[in-house]
Amino acid sequence: MRERWLRSLPLTILLFAMLLALAGLAAAQEGPRAHPGPRSPFDDAASPQAKTCAVCTAAFQKCSSTCFGLEDKSGMGSCLTACDNAVAKCSCDPEVTLRSEDLVKWDPTSLTKDACHGNVSCQPNYPSCASWSAYSDCGTPFCGSGAHCGECTCDEIRCFCGPGPAWKTQIERFRVCFDQFGNSCTEWQTLNQSSCDCV
Repeated sequence: MRERWLRSLPLTILLFAMLLALAGLAAAQEGPRAHPGPRSPFDDAASPQAKTCAVCTAAFQKCSSTCFGLEDKSGMGSCLTACDNAVAKCSCDPEVTLRSEDLVKWDPTSLTKDACHGNVSCQPNYPSCASWSAYSDCGTPFCGSGAHCGECTCDEIRCFCGPGPAWKTQIERFRVCFDQFGNSCTEWQTLNQSSCDCV
């Protein structure tokens, strides 16, 4: 009888250890979750398609490094704003040979409009698209606030430029998309641009 009990002891210990491990795993899953960490300037400035593009991320980081390396810190705010504007336009869309400008005959004077079209999507019903057009101005420019257009303060490690007055303009582009029956739909993307020191 005693020998049978001694033989089953390792199995009992193993089962007890597995129960403890499962209890610890359940407690870990119910515990507080790790904070995702601070958002980077790229997360705030980039367009949705640029955030998933490694090339756009690298270009933004290189541009920002150039701004922080300027000897004259008074121009750093304008430099960072230019980086924000550039990354907003960055895209990893594959090259398409069919141009949207060739499909729709626009009057060149109509591309500068009083009102922007806003963001208009034709997806997923029109999945085959021509390339994006060039950006054109739209809307009425106005004086607002820019993220890096205020006074800059620096220490031994880094500089920070706060918000300040900025000239705000809107630009937009379009592309023509088609469904399987050849019906067309025009998509629009509108972006905001800033330039520091509006009066």
